[in-house]
Amino acid sequence: MIPRTRPGRIVGIVVVLAVAAAGYAWYQARQGDGAPRYRTARVERGPLQAVVVASGTLNAVSTVQVGSRISGQVTEIYADFNTPVKTGAVLARIDPSGYELRRNQARADLDAANSAVALARSQLEAQRTEAGRSKSRLLAAQIRVSKARVASALAAVEQRQALLQQAQADLERTTIRAPVDGTVILRNVDAGQTVAAGAQAPALFVIAQDLHDMQVEAAVDQTDIGRLKIGQHASFTVDAFPRRSFTGEIRQIRKSPRNVRSSVRYTVLIAAANPDLALLPGMTADARIVVDQREDALKVPDAALRFHPPGATAGSRVWILAHGELQPVDLRLGLSNGTSTEVLGGALKEGDEVVVGLVGALRHE
Repeated sequence: MIPRTRPGRIVGIVVVLAVAAAGYAWYQARQGDGAPRYRTARVERGPLQAVVVASGTLNAVSTVQVGSRISGQVTEIYADFNTPVKTGAVLARIDPSGYELRRNQARADLDAANSAVALARSQLEAQRTEAGRSKSRLLAAQIRVSKARVASALAAVEQRQALLQQAQADLERTTIRAPVDGTVILRNVDAGQTVAAGAQAPALFVIAQDLHDMQVEAAVDQTDIGRLKIGQHASFTVDAFPRRSFTGEIRQIRKSPRNVRSSVRYTVLIAAANPDLALLPGMTADARIVVDQREDALKVPDAALRFHPPGATAGSRVWILAHGELQPVDLRLGLSNGTSTEVLGGALKEGDEVVVGLVGALRHE
């Protein structure tokens, strides 16, 4: 039987271990004479880039959603995912039987209206002929009535023609065609499915016009958006090709903010060429946008800027060791990449050692 360990004993062991770890760190941070020991880093010179990092989704630059302007049952599907299509190509057909009946009814109604016009005109001509032989006031009144009937019959013909044209257009819409050249990247309908017309109806197909031109829709934090400009160079990677870097440039910075997990972000479009079609819509891209750079900058580690002795205030300064004692060096700082910062002015030169922390202390840099 395994003996149970009491909760109080566990707490005691944890406390002892914590005290021992703290004591070891203190011991490691002291020299033999009790003075603290410091970790240092070298001031270097070299290239420096300030980069904005963001992630987003790849999409085709131009996509077209194809829906249905009429309701009915889909009888045939002619396009699937990845199908290349030309403008006018048939994508699907909706059962046309009901729309053929409406077209035929509208045509019959138009024929009847034309017949009514012919009859009214015949009556009018007969009355005019009779009126030429007689000066009867009754005939004159009948002629006026017949003229009105002809005008009404002509109006009915125009109405029936419009209904026939509408019925013919609806019949033609039972054939769903591609409005542009491109590649089908989404099929959202199957044969036998009933589709409904309307603004809220989902797209039946989505066509990407040209997958050789892609764009990353990157979400950039509000703290970085002010550093971005149209035309800036960007690079990005995708999970499918982790060792390959793709290039692009900022095409658009949308001014509409989005709240993502209590963080305000803006959508930035990064245009990218896709000559070998390796990039696919929907891929997640991790982008790096170079906002500023120096070819030959004097660089100090950011860890040195974060270090300051107890009681000293933080600021644009670092600390160096002079005869074993800490001495502050005030600096004028420039570009930073989050790891190193450019030194524009101050009593530092290439090769100097700056303090970045205590020996044995936990490293958070």
